[in-house]
Amino acid sequence: MAVCLFFMLSGALAARTTLRDEGFSIPGYLRHRALRLLPPLWLSWLLICVWYMARGSFHFDVPAWRFALTVFGLDGYVSYALNLGPSFYYCGEWFYGAIVIAAVLWPLMRWLLRRAGVAGSVALVVVAEALAFLALGRDATLLWRSLPVCLGSYLLGACVSEVRLTRNVVASASVCAVAFLSGLIIVGLPPAVRFQLVGLGVFGLVELREQLLESGGERRPSEGLARARRVLVRLSGLTLYFFMWQFAVIRWAVPLAAGSVDHAFGAFDYWGLAVIVILVTALAAALTQQLERGIREFVA
Repeated sequence: MAVCLFFMLSGALAARTTLRDEGFSIPGYLRHRALRLLPPLWLSWLLICVWYMARGSFHFDVPAWRFALTVFGLDGYVSYALNLGPSFYYCGEWFYGAIVIAAVLWPLMRWLLRRAGVAGSVALVVVAEALAFLALGRDATLLWRSLPVCLGSYLLGACVSEVRLTRNVVASASVCAVAFLSGLIIVGLPPAVRFQLVGLGVFGLVELREQLLESGGERRPSEGLARARRVLVRLSGLTLYFFMWQFAVIRWAVPLAAGSVDHAFGAFDYWGLAVIVILVTALAAALTQQLERGIREFVA
């Protein structure tokens, strides 16, 4: 459900900043997203490659054309989905590639939401995810990683944001309640869809609270609410970079830990290793986030 919430938050943020912007420019938007996503990935990948080369474990047998996927952060997603074999997948997680694809396709999703409205967009999400379910069967891992589910969560987040902007409190409350209860009650739904529905209900309730404040006369968000928004945006970026570093940190920490103990790994060792991995990954993510902010400020 956390993955669904992340994609919904990303979609909602995209909708808030660009959906009703009549001066929206696709080249300008893509440039902004590229500055946010790609330079931190490139630097992280380069550092990890240097470390792998120093250990003698760099894969030189990967086809050169596969590097094109690496440049755009798609190794972990496309190589896995298409079973392409060896790749330069050293950081980024599949998660990162899915976000890159969602960012590239947002102008199309924005056009769809403006033309077809919330109802038409939700209907498209339902059809796309039903087709994905029919194609992949009940393989839960493949389904919740599939592009229709990831993009569906992204577009649903944008839909919730659009409903909030219409200030239709009754419609917002109804959508939140139906989604949340459907995810909890309906038996037989794929886990990915249940997580998505519950996540939509939770995310919608957060948006509904803000909508109630606005409908009560607070057209300008309070200082506390504005601070909460900033925290959510920071957490969104931190989560993205956390996933980017997680794969590399685990591959570094596990052999190191295994070679430092003279007994079989027990529960305490695993918990201790998990804490170390989380702390090191969080530190790397925080430093990457600061780097990304510095790059954007320098370019601006």
